[in-house]
Amino acid sequence: MSRKPRPPLEAALALLPQCPVVFTMSRYEELSYQQIADPPEISPKTVENQMGKALRIMRKQLSGPRAE
Repeated sequence: MSRKPRPPLEAALALLPQCPVVFTMSRYEELSYQQIADPPEISPKTVENQMGKALRIMRKQLSGPRAE
């Protein structure tokens, strides 16, 4: 069952350079890294790395400016 991204997540997803597809497949389509890696024939480690990158970018974008 697919879930739709919430509005702040949609904006953050738009900022992802190469990993929105991997993120969407993992989080909204609930596929494993192996399932994501199979069709395009990439390694599960590449999927894992792309997810890590996506999560770092999104965490930074969604946290907003920090008070210093």
